[in-house]
Amino acid sequence: VVCERVGSVHNPQLDDRLTSVEKSRCSSMDEILTHSESRMLKNNSQVTSQSVASTPTETMPLSRLQELISQKLEQTERLLTQVRPDEDQRVKGGKLSTEAARAEAERLLKEATVSWNQAHKVLQEVQELK
Repeated sequence: VVCERVGSVHNPQLDDRLTSVEKSRCSSMDEILTHSESRMLKNNSQVTSQSVASTPTETMPLSRLQELISQKLEQTERLLTQVRPDEDQRVKGGKLSTEAARAEAERLLKEATVSWNQAHKVLQEVQELK
């Protein structure tokens, strides 16, 4: 049984009586596309794991991920260096109280931690792709 009738597409309605065999043969476009997309993704991941970046299109996303990782690591390093005030600032200034300096250091450390966690997550995803 085909779910199409001559001249127009027919989707079975609730009042149409289909046997279980007929029902299993009819599927929506969403089901077909989802199944083919998931199969395509599965095949692509197998091909990528078997051949190391054989085409430029496969290397493009990986290079983009590497670029993002390096940006996050640089940002983390910058934030961590901001946590430690320069010796000149401590000697000259004394403007920031110990409490304010501690709060600022904590804020910067939290930002650095978030950046590092994001970079770590991306690295794990890249490793899963390999």
